[in-house]
Amino acid sequence: MSKSIGNVVDPTMLTDGSLKQKAIGADGLRFWVALSGSENAGESKIGPNIIENVDKQVIALRNGFRFMIGGCQGFTGNGFSEFSQLRTLDVDMLQNCHAFVKKSIGNYEEFKFRTVANDLMQFVQRNFSANYVVSNFQFKYC
Repeated sequence: MSKSIGNVVDPTMLTDGSLKQKAIGADGLRFWVALSGSENAGESKIGPNIIENVDKQVIALRNGFRFMIGGCQGFTGNGFSEFSQLRTLDVDMLQNCHAFVKKSIGNYEEFKFRTVANDLMQFVQRNFSANYVVSNFQFKYC
C-alpha cells in the first residue's frame, strides 16, 4: 500500500468485511500487524489469501483458549491440594506455559511482537493442541 499511489486499504474495511471478504475483526487486524507489520524492514503484504490465513490462525487461537477455559471448570486456585492432584501431563503443560510466558514477556520488552505472535501460534499448535489436547482426549476416551 502506498499513499502516493492511492492503493491504501482502510483498516475498517478489513475489520468489518467491506472488501467483499470475511471480516477479520479488530483481533485479526492486530494479529496481522503483529505478524507482518513489526520487525520487518521490507514490505508488509495483505490480500485475500493473507487475510484468510490470519482468520484461520485467530480461530485456532480462540478455540485453544476456549478449551483451556473449559478445562478450568471447578478449579479455584486456592491451596496446594489442587495442584498436588494434577496429572504429570498437566504439570508438564503448566511448566511449558510458564516458560512460554517468561519468554514472551522478554520479547515484548524488546518490542519483538512478530516473535511473540509466531511463538504463540507455535505454542498453541504444537505444545497445546498436538500434545496436550490429543493426550487428554486419549486419556479420557481411549
